Amino acid sequence: MTETDHYALVPVTAERKGNATLANLITAALKRETTDADLRQLPNFEHDYLGALAHYLHFPIKTLPVTGPLRTPVNARYGQLEKGKIIIVDVQSILGPQLIPKIARSPLIASSSGLGELMCKTRNSKTTDYIFVNLVNVTADLGVGALQALGAQLTDSAKKPVHGGGKLAKINHVSDHDLSSWQSLNFHLYFDLSDLGPLFGQSGVVFRYQDDIGAGPEISQFLEGQVKQFDHLLQQLGFPKYCDDRFAAVGTGLGYCFRTFFKQVNFTEQTAAFLQQTKQTKAIQKIPYYFVHAANRNYRHFLNRLHKRVIVLSESELTELKNNEVNLVGFPSSTNDLNEWTHFRKMIERTLRLLYFRD
Repeated sequence: MTETDHYALVPVTAERKGNATLANLITAALKRETTDADLRQLPNFEHDYLGALAHYLHFPIKTLPVTGPLRTPVNARYGQLEKGKIIIVDVQSILGPQLIPKIARSPLIASSSGLGELMCKTRNSKTTDYIFVNLVNVTADLGVGALQALGAQLTDSAKKPVHGGGKLAKINHVSDHDLSSWQSLNFHLYFDLSDLGPLFGQSGVVFRYQDDIGAGPEISQFLEGQVKQFDHLLQQLGFPKYCDDRFAAVGTGLGYCFRTFFKQVNFTEQTAAFLQQTKQTKAIQKIPYYFVHAANRNYRHFLNRLHKRVIVLSESELTELKNNEVNLVGFPSSTNDLNEWTHFRKMIERTLRLLYFRD
């Protein structure tokens, strides 16, 4: 052990109570073993990236009314940095499942137009970058609605705009000419590792997100066909081929959309992006030991790349661990179960006792 041992706790839930309880248990257990150790709590952005970033960078979260997936108004959340030079968009607030009861989701007609509307409303003469976070999207139109709101023409044989994932195959005319004013901007999509995948197949846009978008087996098969025909049309028209790109499925096809129609598009894993934006990367590199919940795959992946030692907290035994990880089993399933917390406190104490080679 070093002269002063630094530990960090990655928040395990969106509830402050559970995180505070866990931090207190670990701190108390450390004090029993050594006086030369401290615990730092890292930011929790898993459930609200924009909110966490606003807290650390001290900017207000703003809202604007835009069109939701089923044409009803929703309040889009966004933030601005450097007087509007950088716009940070909470995609989930515009296209997320919380907007529509599961029984009412309609993947054949749901549109992403609200995303494009917000971009038009928030852009000013200084804007150079758009950052898209919380990429949760219940539409299956591959961003066509957003593109149309930005000026692109995607029409059927009657030259009428096509709306919804269920009509992608009806598109026979595509013009991105009116997107030219957007080509000088940089677009950044902050993704979750579980978002990565191609456009088609079981790990693609439709089948991976069929529960979120509200599609049963038959509708999923139909939508898959619509997506394939639309992609085939774009390739016939000379657009770049991105259907097999690992970022295609990001944001339920928004990754495919931006890669295909815009020139300056960047993808960054959200943990690395957050730590970089909040200037915490150097501090993270100085901390050797981490407590991370098993479900937080993004942080675990990031810390594995840095070769940090990680104590993975889980409710049950894990079968897959990286070389830098050890498993601490027994994490409470409820923040209110005192018996589970008492048992877990003992597990933490035993683990730290082993680390410090004490009886």
